[in-house]
Amino acid sequence: MYIIQPQIDHGAEYLAASGINLDTGIAKIQSTKPRAPPPRYSDVYPSGRLQKIVGVRLPRKPPSTLWDVSIGDGKISAIEPHALGHPDISHLPGVLHASKRLLAPSLCHAHIHLDKCFLLQDPKFGDLEIEKGDFREAMVLTSKAKSRFEESDLLRRGRQLIQESIQYGVTAMRAFVEVDREVEFKCLESGLKLKQEFEDKCKIQICAFAQLPLFSGGDGGDEIRKLITDAAS
Repeated sequence: MYIIQPQIDHGAEYLAASGINLDTGIAKIQSTKPRAPPPRYSDVYPSGRLQKIVGVRLPRKPPSTLWDVSIGDGKISAIEPHALGHPDISHLPGVLHASKRLLAPSLCHAHIHLDKCFLLQDPKFGDLEIEKGDFREAMVLTSKAKSRFEESDLLRRGRQLIQESIQYGVTAMRAFVEVDREVEFKCLESGLKLKQEFEDKCKIQICAFAQLPLFSGGDGGDEIRKLITDAAS
């Protein structure tokens, strides 16, 4: 607060010198009628297999030009100019009316932890509150959480992560799961089940990794190496 306020005052003086009244601008924004919330996912995207997207903008194409994209066997089979004035077919099964939205490549989670997502939001782990916010505390709380991991909550939290990711355009992810003496193969087995569950919607690459040292006798490196070797097979 002590840093930001002088910057705001200085910025207001600069804008005033340029003929811009900051107070008037803020008042205008506050009086503007709030925009309607975005449509629900189920209202925008048709149920069932998508066969055609009509009235869509494409990257590197003139923004005033709309296109119809046909889809077959999960791939784009044709791209044709959108003909204005033709009968609306968006009510037909498998047809999405893009309403001049931009069609962009899908997204990829290159590094996401499938077994430790939503820990701070899950009621099962609600007692593990952050107080210091340092690395040591994070390791301690994570270790306590891992001791309670069960297939039911691993599937629940992982499923939430994948569903939310798909909703925002993710179609591929590299999902990390831990293998150690505490959880053994719980996270790996749950990750493989989720991979199979969502295989027709999202390509999920499971990456099993060891949080603990692999080559340290005092920390049980021999045991961790064996677990990782068994996980790989």
